[in-house]
Amino acid sequence: MNSEVILDLEKRLFAIENLHYEDTIHITNIEKQREIDQSRIVDLQKQQKTHQSRITHLEKQERTCQCRIADLEKQRETDQSHFADLKNQQRIDETIIADLVEQQQQSDQRHISNSENHRVDNQSLINRAYRQQYRQKVLSLHNITTAASADNATRMADERSFPTGNKEATIGHDILNFGLFSSEKNKQGIKKRVSPDYEDMVAFYAVLSRDYNNMGGTADLRFDRIVTNIGNSYSTNTGVFTCPLAGIYVFSWTIHDTVSYAYADLVKNGASVGISFIGDSSFSGVGTGLSVLLLEKGDEIFIRISSHGVNGI
Repeated sequence: MNSEVILDLEKRLFAIENLHYEDTIHITNIEKQREIDQSRIVDLQKQQKTHQSRITHLEKQERTCQCRIADLEKQRETDQSHFADLKNQQRIDETIIADLVEQQQQSDQRHISNSENHRVDNQSLINRAYRQQYRQKVLSLHNITTAASADNATRMADERSFPTGNKEATIGHDILNFGLFSSEKNKQGIKKRVSPDYEDMVAFYAVLSRDYNNMGGTADLRFDRIVTNIGNSYSTNTGVFTCPLAGIYVFSWTIHDTVSYAYADLVKNGASVGISFIGDSSFSGVGTGLSVLLLEKGDEIFIRISSHGVNGI
C-alpha cells in the first residue's frame, strides 16, 4: 500500500518536474521572445523616429512647394499682365507704324507734288526765257533792218551825185555788206550768227562712270566723266558747277536707281531749288528734273541724292 502511494507520488513528482521543466523552457522561450520583441520595439521606435523625421521633412517640402506654387501663380499673373501690356503696346506700335506710313506717303506725295510744281514753274520760266529771247531777237532784227534801211536811204541819196554806170555796182556791194555785217553797231551780233564765238558761252554735260552702291541717307553726286565743259565751270573733283557769269541757266539731270526710290535735289549754295522723284517701291526707275535758275557769279550748283533703301544708282 505504501509502496503504491510512494510510486504514485514519484510519478506525480516526475510529472510535476516535467511540467516545471516545460514551464522553465516556456518561460525561457517567453524571455527570449520578450527580448526579441523588445529589440523589435526598439527598432520600430527607431523606424518611427526616422519616419517622423521623414514626415517632417516632407511637410517642409510640401510647404516649400506650396510657396513655390504661390510664387508661380503670382509670376503667371504678372506674365499675363505683361503679355496684355505687350499686346496693347503692339496695337499702339501698329497704329504708330500706320501713321508713319501714312505720313511718309503724304510726304512722298508732297515731294511729288512739289516736284511737279517745280517742273511747271521751271517750264514757265523756260517759256518766259524763250519769249524774252524771241523778243530780243525780233528787236535786234528790227534794229538791224532799221539801220540798214537808213544806210540804204543815205547811200541812195548820195548816189544821185555819181554817174549812172557805177550805181548798180555800188548798191550791190552795200547789200552784200549788210547781209554779212550790217552797220558797225550790229557788226558783232551778225558775226556771231554767221560764225559762233564761245568766249561768253557756258555749257557742260557730265555723266557717272561708275555705280553708287549700298546708298543710305543722303549723298552728293560727283559726275566724274565730262562730255562737254564749255567755260570749264564744272569740276569732276567736287561735282560742283560754279557760275562764272550772272544770268539765266537751265539745268537738267537724269538719275537711274535699282530697287526702292529716292529724291534727287538740285542744290544751290546749300539749299534745294529743284527736285525729282526716282524709282518705285519694288522696281528700278529713272527720274529726270529740269530747273531754270537766275544765278549770280560764284553761285555753286550740285546734285544731292536722298535715298530710301536704294541699292545703287
